[in-house]
Amino acid sequence: MEKTELIYYLQKKLLERDAQDIVLSLRNGKKTQIKFVNNQIATTKTWDNVNIAIFLNYKQRIVATTLQKFTKQAVDSTVESLIKFGKSIQPNEGFKGVAKGPFKYKEVENTYDKKVADLSEESVDIVEAGINSALGAGAERANGVLEFIDNSEHLISSKDVDGKDRGTGIYLSLRAHCSKEASGYSNQVGTLLSDIKPEKAGKEAALTAKHALNPEKIKPGRFNVIFSPYPFANFIDHLDSSSIYYVEAGYSFLTDRLNQAVASPAVTIYDDGTFPGGLGSGKFDDEGSPMQKTLLIDKGILKTFLHNTSTAKRHNTKTTSSAGLVCPSPSNLVIAPGKMTEKKMFEGFTGLYVTNLWYTRFQNFMTGDFSTIPRDGIFLYKNGELIKSVKDIRITENILNLFKNVAAVSKERRQQCGWEVATPVITGSALVNNVNITTSTE
Repeated sequence: MEKTELIYYLQKKLLERDAQDIVLSLRNGKKTQIKFVNNQIATTKTWDNVNIAIFLNYKQRIVATTLQKFTKQAVDSTVESLIKFGKSIQPNEGFKGVAKGPFKYKEVENTYDKKVADLSEESVDIVEAGINSALGAGAERANGVLEFIDNSEHLISSKDVDGKDRGTGIYLSLRAHCSKEASGYSNQVGTLLSDIKPEKAGKEAALTAKHALNPEKIKPGRFNVIFSPYPFANFIDHLDSSSIYYVEAGYSFLTDRLNQAVASPAVTIYDDGTFPGGLGSGKFDDEGSPMQKTLLIDKGILKTFLHNTSTAKRHNTKTTSSAGLVCPSPSNLVIAPGKMTEKKMFEGFTGLYVTNLWYTRFQNFMTGDFSTIPRDGIFLYKNGELIKSVKDIRITENILNLFKNVAAVSKERRQQCGWEVATPVITGSALVNNVNITTSTE
């Protein structure tokens, strides 16, 4: 039996056992990763992952699992196990169902590229172009990773939902080194092969590393800071706290702040599953509801939490097409462009320029207290002039205070995703005033 036929058979068998709100997703994903170390390709790996994600409501008991064997016998056995498990657990009276179809789905621009799906030996050329560009711009060595993915999905539900989608993604992360203490970082992220400019990434990382030579320590205090897109995306990524799941769980710094100021008027942010070329864009969410553009923060004011169908019914509102069948979550976090160019942002600027962050950790999710470590190029500016490279600092802050101190966001925007940025973020650089900088000597 074909895999597509199998999901209809699975749904039929579950309906025969009185299951409701059934959502089945046949997912086929292929991911290739190339790591390079000290200017040489170190490893190449490819993963093929095919499974059927299963979600159902059995007499108000919520059950979910994943099926990886594609036979009738495996389906029959899985159905028996799911119903048996459903009988053993407590009812979830808060569950209010899944999206009711049928739906018509719109194509989202630039989410699939056959050139990425078919990429093979040419991927080595991309890596070598990035390495050679970094070396040509003055770096001693370059490290990083190239990843590209091809995902397809067929989703059906017992609520007359039946949809298919396919998407590609490609990600180049490159770190250039000019000495032990002087490094620079750049990435290229997109859904199309044309989104990736390895020469630009290599040159950008190398020039940052060259400027970062001979870093010095500075005294702690409060500084105005310009964050380049990747570190600012690191902060925006934590707006997954807008999920009603985290709010209800007491795990969100946005709790009780609906229709209140949570950022400065310079900040407007959307959750946009229809953003052209967004890594998180697609036709539908995890329960089959058509993706949409949702205003999260309007000129600093929190306008909504993220909902799926069930949570929306509980809170007497509408789904934001953000399923997560259990935990609603954002697709792409898109910050509205500002009026200032990045170049203009530096004119007359006095403060720190931060090009990367890592180990952003919250001490208290409810209050938003966190710390994070700037890495790679960190630079001190005075009156628009680069004074020196800086090292050994930490940002110790409150994320709401940081958002409220955003003075400007640049016109230019880049898509960002990576180790510290789980949700795709489309953002520019940001000028944030009065950021608390601590040091290792404190």
